Amino acid sequence: MINNLMLYSKCALGRCLEILRSKISHLNSNKQKGDQWVVRLVWIIALTLLGCEESIKHDESLAGKRAKEFADAAFIMLEFENAYTKLSDATKRHVALADFKKTVVRIHKKGYPSKIELIEFEPVASEQKAIYIFLVGEDSSLRYYYT
Repeated sequence: MINNLMLYSKCALGRCLEILRSKISHLNSNKQKGDQWVVRLVWIIALTLLGCEESIKHDESLAGKRAKEFADAAFIMLEFENAYTKLSDATKRHVALADFKKTVVRIHKKGYPSKIELIEFEPVASEQKAIYIFLVGEDSSLRYYYT
């Protein structure tokens, strides 16, 4: 287990893990078995809580562009089939095209926007691979808020 710490040297915890590795080796060489469990416990906690996975960097401008393309197709041009093709494969497995059309029509009972603007981005706290994209649509009398 201790020798496997070298595998983590490229991650953010690499340096900390190397220090712990040297500390464990020092304890082993000095036969201080009483303190060894503390260092191993710290190492396990650090590895468990912080991990070595690098954070995901989102291309916010590309995500925003794609979200706006989807919204333009679905809510302005009313090209439901085109908008549906822009959904993820996972979403398409759970939502049929007919249900997608019904939902878009149902949420636009008072009409559709004539233009849509990208407002901002926000990370999804519970899901590192996702971001919220906020769009606002407008027509002559109403504002439409999309997330």
